[in-house]
Amino acid sequence: MANPDHGIAFDVPASWAPQSRDWVTYVAEDDDPDEKPLVAMKAPAVLQEEWCASDGDRDGSVDHTPLASAGTRGNNGARSTEDVARTDSAAWVYGAYTQPDGTRSRRGR
Repeated sequence: MANPDHGIAFDVPASWAPQSRDWVTYVAEDDDPDEKPLVAMKAPAVLQEEWCASDGDRDGSVDHTPLASAGTRGNNGARSTEDVARTDSAAWVYGAYTQPDGTRSRRGR
């Protein structure tokens, strides 16, 4: 896998499905009509693309979630690797799993 925009390359096991280098995945606030990303990654690879199926918005269309994913980020302006790890992981958990319970204000702390 590679993200030439940031000069990053990484390997994933053969069982992971690479997405295109231009593909971006992100999470946003559930009620944001513009879907401004809380956190995003580019050029990901996913494990078991259809691991979980649900119709969370009850529109009759089933959405699939992979078991795991890995990708690249630039993190311009980051103060430290520790800061990036804490802030990014908290944003992913909040955006994908804990909305709208109000825990966003405490993320990364």
